[in-house]
Amino acid sequence: MGFPDRICSYGDNHGLADRIGARRVVLAGFGITIISPQIFGAVLDTTNKGNPALTVWGPAFAVLAAGPIIGLILLAVLRRHPKAILMAGGRK
Repeated sequence: MGFPDRICSYGDNHGLADRIGARRVVLAGFGITIISPQIFGAVLDTTNKGNPALTVWGPAFAVLAAGPIIGLILLAVLRRHPKAILMAGGRK
């Protein structure tokens, strides 16, 4: 739980509040992992209604790519946070 702990340690609370925050991050991650195959299948079914001989995969994979892209953007924003610089020992 190192990464979620680092994300949650930006808050001002310490102790139990940090652990609850880390658990929420982990729960969100597992929740996204559980629902993403259903979303992938729904998009695949929706985009392939016309011709059963031809399968269009692009939109379904684009939905899966959205999560990592959003994550990279949020990590770039998080990296500029003043506490992130302190946690990295002054290195950017």
